[in-house]
Amino acid sequence: MRGTEKRARISIKLERKLPSKSADENAYFEIVDLVKKAGVWEEESTLNTRKLARDLESGNLPDKLAKKLQKMIFEEESARIYLSNLKEGDERDE
Repeated sequence: MRGTEKRARISIKLERKLPSKSADENAYFEIVDLVKKAGVWEEESTLNTRKLARDLESGNLPDKLAKKLQKMIFEEESARIYLSNLKEGDERDE
């Protein structure tokens, strides 16, 4: 996509994925069980820091853990750009 001064790149690729907890909860827990039984859970699992931060903010963590994590939390600005097609009759900014 190209504008007068900038261009946006879009990359589309086919990726192989396994079911997520939100997509197929039963399959997800079956995968977790298989990985644990194979003895590779510690190597394959990762900490979801976004969820942990949300749980910290909402008070869903044990007090002792929350106090320790409060010392490590930081703020970071986040920005996202969403592209959409112009509709008929829309005018471009000039």
